[in-house]
Amino acid sequence: ETEVTEESVETEATEEAAETEVTEESVETEATEEASEETEEVEEKPRKIDKSLTWTYYKEDGSIRNYSVFEYDSEGKKTGWYRYDGDGTPGSYDLYEYDSDGNMIKYSKYNADGTLNYYFTYKYNSNGDNTEFNYYNTDGTLNDSYTYEYKYNSNGHMVEQIGYDSDGTVYFCLAIFHRWWYNVRSY
Repeated sequence: ETEVTEESVETEATEEAAETEVTEESVETEATEEASEETEEVEEKPRKIDKSLTWTYYKEDGSIRNYSVFEYDSEGKKTGWYRYDGDGTPGSYDLYEYDSDGNMIKYSKYNADGTLNYYFTYKYNSNGDNTEFNYYNTDGTLNDSYTYEYKYNSNGHMVEQIGYDSDGTVYFCLAIFHRWWYNVRSY
């Protein structure tokens, strides 16, 4: 009969660990060797975020009807949308601004001559939910305003969103069940 003590278990475990010791260096070496074997078969290129993207629309005869150029910042957020006629004449354009959390805080619409048409501003809560939307005229006067309220369950999942217009009237209420959105009531 063999008596098993704490000391004998620790000794066996230490001996086994010594026989199959794996260090960070050996794991990195194995991973590097495996990666180099894989890259020999398929060469992967680094992923790059485009700074601009052009959409072109054609007429039936193959000539250009119009095109749009979208510009992006280094984080991939759209910062501008510029529209052009088929001959390259500039049209209207939109500009987008973001806060440090990546939330859009301002959208501005400009006419082809560069004059401001209108703009929207957005505010967010600590969850990143849009809590306020304001629509301003060219002269900066407030045209319309909406606020939003969110309710969450005990697991932190949103279960309801309520929208209010500028006079405080509920204009929509969405209830969310099992990740599906149902329009409970609409005003």
